[in-house]
Amino acid sequence: MAQKLIKREIKKVGNGATIALHKADLDDLGVHVGSIVNVTVSTTDDGYSRTRASSRKMRQRYAETLKILSR
Repeated sequence: MAQKLIKREIKKVGNGATIALHKADLDDLGVHVGSIVNVTVSTTDDGYSRTRASSRKMRQRYAETLKILSR
């Protein structure tokens, strides 16, 4: 059984979601469209989400100051 760590973004499709896999990844794993596979999902904490949340919080807190400074 082949395994490979692949980092992909979940994309919205209609009312659901999908994770696209590159053909090269499929070839490396020895699978093809229509193959039945097991999938393990874990979130990636690269700090980006926390940084965006902090930025959003800062912009809300200092909205008036930022507005004045941008003039």
